[in-house]
Amino acid sequence: MDIIQYLDNFIDETQEELQSFKEQLLILEKELDNEDALYEIFKIAHSLTGMTHVIGYKRMYKLMRKIHELFFEICYGSRNIRIEKMTIKMEWIKVLFRSLDALEKYLDNIINLKDKGTDDNEQIIKYLDYIFKDEGIDNNEQIIKDLDDILKNIVTR
Repeated sequence: MDIIQYLDNFIDETQEELQSFKEQLLILEKELDNEDALYEIFKIAHSLTGMTHVIGYKRMYKLMRKIHELFFEICYGSRNIRIEKMTIKMEWIKVLFRSLDALEKYLDNIINLKDKGTDDNEQIIKYLDYIFKDEGIDNNEQIIKDLDDILKNIVTR
C-alpha cells in the first residue's frame, strides 16, 4: 500500500486521538473509576490500533495493541481467562503516560523525520504484558520486584 496518500490524514487523526487520550488519562489520574474516561480510552486505543496496523507502523502498532488489550479487559473483561473486569491501578496510569509519550515520539518521528522510529519501548510493553499474566502476581515476590524495577525505569526515563 502506498501510505503517502494517507499520511496527512493519519497524522491529523493521530494527533487528535493522542490529545484526547491525554485528556482522558488526566481524568483517570483523579478518578480511577471514571467509566466514561475508561471507555473513551478504549475507543481511542481501538481506533489507533487499527490505523497504525493498516498504515504499517509496526512499533507504534505493537504498543497501541497492548494498550487496547488492557482497556478491553478493563471495560469488558476477557472472553478467555477472566470473567470479571480488571480494575485499573494508579501505577498503571504512570505507565500509560509513558506510553503516551512514546506514541507522541513515534508521531513526531513520522512528522519531522519521515521515519517510523526505532525505539521498541520494550520496557513499557513488558510491564503491560505482566498485567495480563494470570500467575498470581500479587503473591509472587520476584514478579513484584521485576515490575517495580521496570516501573522505576519507565517513570525515570
